[in-house]
Amino acid sequence: MDKNISVRHQQKTDTALNWKSQNPILLLGEFGIESDTDKIKIGDGISAWNTLPYYTVTLDDIKDAIKKYDAAKHLTLQEYLQDYM
Repeated sequence: MDKNISVRHQQKTDTALNWKSQNPILLLGEFGIESDTDKIKIGDGISAWNTLPYYTVTLDDIKDAIKKYDAAKHLTLQEYLQDYM
């Protein structure tokens, strides 16, 4: 029997100025969102905020990845997206 589990995720959010001045190190895979610019960085567990690149992906990138996944020979969508992106 399938079970549905409701889950809520909350990501770290702050203004670009606060992120820059605090310059934290995000955990590996942890998201940081600039609330005033809607830009996102993803932590590597080592680099401080100011040295991390912004993560950029368009809706078309996501749609293309999902379409190509249907024919791909990967075990999970996550594994495929890691290779694709």
